[in-house]
Amino acid sequence: MMKIKNNLGILVMTLALSLAVKAQKAEHHGHSHYEEHDTITFHKLLYPSRTPDRIIANLTVDPAHSFGVNWRTDQQVEKGVVEVALATDGPEFLLREVRKIDAVSQQFENQNRNEPLVKATYHSA
Repeated sequence: MMKIKNNLGILVMTLALSLAVKAQKAEHHGHSHYEEHDTITFHKLLYPSRTPDRIIANLTVDPAHSFGVNWRTDQQVEKGVVEVALATDGPEFLLREVRKIDAVSQQFENQNRNEPLVKATYHSA
């Protein structure tokens, strides 16, 4: 009985090892694993729109007094502006005290292998 269990264990281990080797070889079979996606969510994640996305606040040398902001839009938006105002207890800006800062904007296009071409304007202020 012990010999059968050992042989069965060796058989299972051999099968598992051969499947692992076969899976590893399958990864290098001459084509990309990029998939085409037609979901709305994928489209919104990949392609920019006129509404800013991927907004990132960056630390500066003196973060107690300043910070940087980066974001992207589609290429229809050629100029970016940051509006800075004192916080209130509501969602509105104190319009008389809004400071506007022009962003540096740069158009960018990228395409990797079988992926679609993505065009965006990146802004930083």
